Amino acid sequence: MGHCVIDRQLIVAPERCHLILEVSKDCLGVAVIDPVMVDNIVWRQFPLATGVPDDMLMLSPADMLVKSLEEIVYDNPILLSGFERVSVIMHTSRFALLPAATAQMDAESRALLAEASLDICNESSVVIESDNDTKTQAPVFVMATDAVVVDFLRRTFYNPDFHHALDVEGRYFQQTDPLGVDGKMFANFRNGAVDLIAFDSVGLSFANTFAYTSSVDAVYFIMAVRANLGLDASGELLLSGDPSSREAVTPLLRKYLAYVMPLPARMANAVGDLPFVVGAFTSVFCGNIDKNSTIPPQTPIQCE
Repeated sequence: MGHCVIDRQLIVAPERCHLILEVSKDCLGVAVIDPVMVDNIVWRQFPLATGVPDDMLMLSPADMLVKSLEEIVYDNPILLSGFERVSVIMHTSRFALLPAATAQMDAESRALLAEASLDICNESSVVIESDNDTKTQAPVFVMATDAVVVDFLRRTFYNPDFHHALDVEGRYFQQTDPLGVDGKMFANFRNGAVDLIAFDSVGLSFANTFAYTSSVDAVYFIMAVRANLGLDASGELLLSGDPSSREAVTPLLRKYLAYVMPLPARMANAVGDLPFVVGAFTSVFCGNIDKNSTIPPQTPIQCE
């Protein structure tokens, strides 16, 4: 593990700042947003250990993830400051979409439905509900993740709220497209995977992530999902995320679809140069940031 340290001088007043943690299986993204100094967003990306060293063979993958997170936090004590709000964006394939009416059920009934939907069968996993403070009628995302990871995050950071990455993307697309999203599909490309989000007249109708190794595979997944949802060839497909991946699939998709375009500038500017899901989160959930402003260009720092 490298020792990349966030300069304390970059965070003037953590007590008024929003700390955003993006957690995946091999990377931790850290963003600090100061509503008073929104043109000075702090963003760092830390690699997480993906293998188990010989002297730690007794550790599970979840324990290794926690150990990696601990090292990053201890190398960066500024992360333990009393931030006004802490949000955690989780990337996990173990999730389910429950009907919007689920939000009106009591906590015990919601928990039972979530566990049944996720087929939880061991005590090492915990079910958490993607927080929704946007007051919108949308499907409820529930996700299962390792209890040791969630326990570490909850005891290390004060009262963090949890969000599934696809939930963040879906809300972003739905709330920032000025022309509405009925019948539209969005494809966000990242790290050998594509997130597919689709909408109907009611709202979000599909959300899932597909790993792929070639552009042809990505196009296959997109077309298969569209066929399953009954989206015709004239429906809009908007592309976001990694530019090279978008450029590779665009000519292939245009053989089959009438409207394949990059995300409109107005929507893309709201994300800026931050990783897409983090920029989308700031646009949708950070209510103390002027929604008429755009996220300024950042210089992402990759920690080795």
